[in-house]
Amino acid sequence: MVGGIKQIKTESLCPTCLKKTDAVVIEEDDGMIIRITCPIHGTVDNPHLFHDPEIYTSMRALMAARDDKWVPDAAFHDVINRCNMNCPQCFIPKVQSPETKPTIGQLESEAKSHKGSIIYLFGGEPTMQEDLTEIIELFSKRGYETSFFTNGLKMADIEYAEKISRTKPMVVLSIDTQDQKQGLEIYGADVLHEKIFALDNIISLNLPVFLNVVLRKGLNENQIQKFIELLKSKDGKVRGISFSGYWNPSGTKQDDIVPVKEVIEKIKQEIDCSLEDFIDCTLFGLYFSQLIRKITDSGGRRISACYLRLYLVHYHSRLTPLNRYINLPKLNEKLRQIYDNFQGTFFSRHKAVIATAIAFSMSIKKTSFIGIIIKNIRYCTPIAFSNRHPATMLIPRTSSIVITRYFDLSNVDLEFIPYCSLGAIEEGGVMPFCLREIMRSAKRSREG
Repeated sequence: MVGGIKQIKTESLCPTCLKKTDAVVIEEDDGMIIRITCPIHGTVDNPHLFHDPEIYTSMRALMAARDDKWVPDAAFHDVINRCNMNCPQCFIPKVQSPETKPTIGQLESEAKSHKGSIIYLFGGEPTMQEDLTEIIELFSKRGYETSFFTNGLKMADIEYAEKISRTKPMVVLSIDTQDQKQGLEIYGADVLHEKIFALDNIISLNLPVFLNVVLRKGLNENQIQKFIELLKSKDGKVRGISFSGYWNPSGTKQDDIVPVKEVIEKIKQEIDCSLEDFIDCTLFGLYFSQLIRKITDSGGRRISACYLRLYLVHYHSRLTPLNRYINLPKLNEKLRQIYDNFQGTFFSRHKAVIATAIAFSMSIKKTSFIGIIIKNIRYCTPIAFSNRHPATMLIPRTSSIVITRYFDLSNVDLEFIPYCSLGAIEEGGVMPFCLREIMRSAKRSREG
């Protein structure tokens, strides 16, 4: 038995009928499986989303640190179902008919159900929506931090990029490789140059940008090191990289998945880090966001407990995990204590602010970090005392790496779903993003 796991009861969805049913997570010699038992369709074993026992145990511990269940901070909002690319591996169907392009009024009405701080404009390809700038401005005026996913083709045009930049969004650029041959296989077209031009344009216009890299087994795992080198070279001008496992909501093509543990091992070849560093940084994000919400009595800034994050500092041409500068286990414990002792009164609020500042100062391990804090102090105020989310701001000399995986129809573990901070805006409200896509995929399969 590793990590204290033998069998843990949970609930899942039957891969055949999609009804909620009993399941159990089991540790085996080669990893973790989820055994789903449907009274109608029988029992099936599939690899758990978190293959490794140590990672699975750590992710369950992160859930226990959350102060609430599902109140997503970020939500996808579909603005168009058309795309100017035809990527063979995209989980969104290549042909969607009829074309849908919601009006600004419809988008605003649907978004009222979202209580978080960030809206991700999604599709299709959001830049195919002619009203994209008006949509961004609309949500920004409503108090949301607004971001959009893009393949970068239109952002490679500097005039278009300048037009978008006036609305000051965060940009999530989908780019899975820096290798032209791999790009042809992934995208089905030679578009790598346009993606690189798009990144350069976004950086030159001082927009916060995240790179979304989808990893596919046997294809582009070697790009993990390449993208970390890119992150180093941009010296904090790229806010971070999300390494996402290849995802097919229907649960097929399991052989294409790169396990989280393997991703971490490849990151370790470029950065002096460990799984514990990821856990400490993710836990810090959870505790700090929860405390700030309580102190400011405002929503938003929730950090998901279903993915791993590593906060990084750019210093002397190196990427260094935050907990090399700060004793994060000590700081996390202090933040938890401050949170638990908070009474909600005016005096308690100020006491918590002072205690938090002291906790940070007492946790610093390297004096060089004091200079980094001083240089970034003006960015801390809007994070702490307004509804700004750190991800959407250009904070010099800091970046992050996120490792994400989405549940698919073969391995839904409903114990984790209430702790995700990522939703999808639907006409009837907001639902977990991965479940929304699983249901859509199943519906398309039945109709097709």
